[in-house]
Amino acid sequence: RSELYFDSKSPTYCLDFEFHEHLVTAQPGTPPDGRLGVREPRSERLVVLYEEKDGKISRMWLRPDAENVGGNPTAGEKDIMATEIYKEFEAKLKELKGTEDLGERIFHNYHDIPSVG
Repeated sequence: RSELYFDSKSPTYCLDFEFHEHLVTAQPGTPPDGRLGVREPRSERLVVLYEEKDGKISRMWLRPDAENVGGNPTAGEKDIMATEIYKEFEAKLKELKGTEDLGERIFHNYHDIPSVG
């Protein structure tokens, strides 16, 4: 799992490559609370762009990570930035911010965290 954080005064944005296991959701076309039935549990790889304002998630955009970019433990920041997924979300960020300057970018690779002990 990897993450790119775009720092600014407000709002801030985080592009997160996520893996959800045993995800249960409502049947397509039914209310989201599942009262009319749910799908079988499944695993899902997603790319989510979070917008944060005043310490709260205010909006989010997501798409499937069909290319498994976030699941690649050797993918570095430059590798991720070269993907079509990143380019799609980069365009959305520029639209949201109204500028080509996305501010300071901070990269985290959660596959590569040093262990203590």
